[in-house]
Amino acid sequence: NAAGTDFNTALGNGAGKTIATGSNNTFIGSNTVGATISNNSTVVGTGASIGITNLNFATALGSNAIVTQSNSVILGRTNDSVGIGTTAPTHKLHLIAATNPLRVEGIQSASVTLPVLIVDSNGIIYN
Repeated sequence: NAAGTDFNTALGNGAGKTIATGSNNTFIGSNTVGATISNNSTVVGTGASIGITNLNFATALGSNAIVTQSNSVILGRTNDSVGIGTTAPTHKLHLIAATNPLRVEGIQSASVTLPVLIVDSNGIIYN
């Protein structure tokens, strides 16, 4: 560990090499890098990184994934799709479950008429 770094873990060629100060970070994969200052962050996948300095609790998962905001989890690159319950997602977020694959809580009532979301017979959501 460099001076000013504590309890960081790096596994892979060049993993975590850019961290100058910060603690409790984990870097797994070749050339996984962190900003010069970060804490409590996780980077997994070849070339994945913490994209800016002074992030806390930031996670980038997947080859070349980049996180640029604290308290965030990034899955893959910006053009990747995420599948839950599927091995071949066809949309940015693709959920499959036997029943009720999506639950949303905390939706607020609006005082104005807003567009309605419609789910077609293929499970595609439109507004």
